[in-house]
Amino acid sequence: MMNSRPAHLVILALGVLLLAACKPKLPAGVLSEGKMERVLYDYHLAQGLSQTGPHTEGMNADTYSYALVEAVCRKHGISQAELDSSFVYYCSDLEAMNRIYKHVVLRLEHDAEVYGAAAGPRDVYASLTATGDTANVWADRPVIAVKPLARQNLQAWTMECDSTWLMGDDILWRFRTMDIHDRGMENLYADLVVVYDNDSVRAIQKTIVGDQLVELRLDNHKGWTPRSLTGHLYVSMQKQEQSNHIIVASAFALIRFHKSEEMRRRFAADSLQTDSTAIDSVAARAKADTLHPAAGEERILPSELRDRQSVERTINVVREKKYTPARGNRRKAVNRPVNGRRFSQ
Repeated sequence: MMNSRPAHLVILALGVLLLAACKPKLPAGVLSEGKMERVLYDYHLAQGLSQTGPHTEGMNADTYSYALVEAVCRKHGISQAELDSSFVYYCSDLEAMNRIYKHVVLRLEHDAEVYGAAAGPRDVYASLTATGDTANVWADRPVIAVKPLARQNLQAWTMECDSTWLMGDDILWRFRTMDIHDRGMENLYADLVVVYDNDSVRAIQKTIVGDQLVELRLDNHKGWTPRSLTGHLYVSMQKQEQSNHIIVASAFALIRFHKSEEMRRRFAADSLQTDSTAIDSVAARAKADTLHPAAGEERILPSELRDRQSVERTINVVREKKYTPARGNRRKAVNRPVNGRRFSQ
């Protein structure tokens, strides 16, 4: 019997070649994912330096930032055009962008931790799960990118609250932004909208500039129960057809804070008291309804009810003034014979 092992190796090699052939090739001028990750890491370090570091004398902030980006390109042996083309390509491929920024964010957070800064989820909320009195319930995309172009300048998410949400829950939406631009900067706007079980709506908005950790928090002092949550990330649209300006948000967390049991009991008691007050007011109005009296009471006719009501009966009497003809209209008395008699007219 012939040894089949060489045949298996040949088949395995053919399979690897087929998989490699089926893998889509990157367009010309687009960096690989690995190189794009290394470039973006240095790029965001440069952006942070441009916002906090000293500017060269006689150079404004935009020029200084652009000079740092050029330095990153020289370090990695690429052109500004290759960097811009790679930005555009990977922002159209969300899965690839997620893979790249997952590693970039981890590296940046690690460096921030080494130097004593808290960045992203590596802080007091790092170990949170989706359960417990304080929980991270974020279940949407790990990375969201927006561009100042039509149909790309707005990204939204919505969450319907289930039975794990309780009366008086506070909400914190947090994420990290990374501003990628070739010239100038655009403000990123973020808002969080919460609809409660009594149809009340609360919202908070924040304007974000550059790379930073963003937190939008809504404290609940009314004891309402959240019913749904909606968040938006958007930038203003630009007139030009092409723009290499991209803002990436990542490291998302949606933190839900339960109130203490004592506080929830107080909210529940206040709610019952409010409901009973409403019921009592309805009962009082029903008792005052004499057209529909309770059992055993005498029904009052509408005419009797009308007579019992106090009615203002004031009558204003206006005396008619005596008519005095105008001086020019007075007629002189004339004698005219009527049936042989004379009368004054």
